[in-house]
Amino acid sequence: MLLGFGIVCVALISGYALFFKGRQRHYGEQPISSFTLFALLFTAGLDGGLIILPLTEFAQYADTVTHPEYAFSNPLAIEFGFWAFLVWLIYFASCFYFCFFEPHLRFFEIPIVKWIHNVLIAFTCAFSAALLFNSLPWYFPQWAQATYFSVFSIGLMITIIFTSVFFSSKFSHVKQLGRLSFIAFILLTGSMAIYSQCDRHALNEYLPLIGDYFLNMEQFIFPLGDYHEFYLFWWFAWSIMIGQFVAQHVNGQQTWQLLVMFLVIPAIPIAIWFMVLYHFYMHDILAHPFFLQAMAWVGILFVINSLDTLIRLYSSNLNLTAEQLGQKSYVLLHGAIMMLLTAMFSFDYIKIHHIGGAVIVLFAVMCIFGFNKYLKALQARDN
Repeated sequence: MLLGFGIVCVALISGYALFFKGRQRHYGEQPISSFTLFALLFTAGLDGGLIILPLTEFAQYADTVTHPEYAFSNPLAIEFGFWAFLVWLIYFASCFYFCFFEPHLRFFEIPIVKWIHNVLIAFTCAFSAALLFNSLPWYFPQWAQATYFSVFSIGLMITIIFTSVFFSSKFSHVKQLGRLSFIAFILLTGSMAIYSQCDRHALNEYLPLIGDYFLNMEQFIFPLGDYHEFYLFWWFAWSIMIGQFVAQHVNGQQTWQLLVMFLVIPAIPIAIWFMVLYHFYMHDILAHPFFLQAMAWVGILFVINSLDTLIRLYSSNLNLTAEQLGQKSYVLLHGAIMMLLTAMFSFDYIKIHHIGGAVIVLFAVMCIFGFNKYLKALQARDN
């Protein structure tokens, strides 16, 4: 029911944006170049999950005996459907809300809403770190059985968290890291394609498989099963913060251009990346340890980029920035917060379903608040 309500809200906001405000231009408080904006959207909006999860999931989607809900299509189309195109409409609706509605409603400036919103941002940041922490054994198999691996993992996570907090203290660092992360992703995709001999002919072979997603797009609107439900809650958990962040940095794009930036442009590198990974899976290519570790390190880069972007967002919202606290206090405070929340996710004290559900409830309250304010404005005008 929560997901259904959230999806209806996204559809209504997106429909209004496209059909009534399609040519409206949007300017953020701190505009940045289109390439940097897209790089930050791509790396922060997808985080390390794009790198570290898909190669482990194809077999699950292919096993239609255990998972009959995936029988309507192929594993590549299902992977694409979980990560690309239509689900980005959630981000687009959130961004349009912050560009167009929030300056008038100021819903997220209500003190209790402001605190809840930023607590949810902090929890979602920590989920990315916990997901990476739990995935490390798969990408470092030569070390995973060693007695020191747990110490290595914990030490690595502490380093990632404090590095992210340090980078978040200056927006120039955030922008540079976003561009670097996206370039690293492109280089990783190209080098793995060359290594696996995934050439143009192979990509042409896989393209119709991804095309099957567009023939069955309606299947992905509501949860196919528990795992798809997990993904949808994950997308909703990220939606408000990504929407707010992008809205702060848009540089004059029209609404329809924002829609293209969210839905179409990210789908291209995601599709190529998935086709390369699917080539590994279909040909049972045992990834060279170098590439497994390269994937892990690029995934780490994406996680740092996600954390620094969103730590900067919630710290700015709550006036807990390095300028207010001082650099040392800023790093210690937010580093400690992230470590505590990451531990809560790692030990299953909280799940992403809880955060995604809370965000949808916040959407519901936001819609009620906005509609009520609209009715009052109509009454005032009539009087």
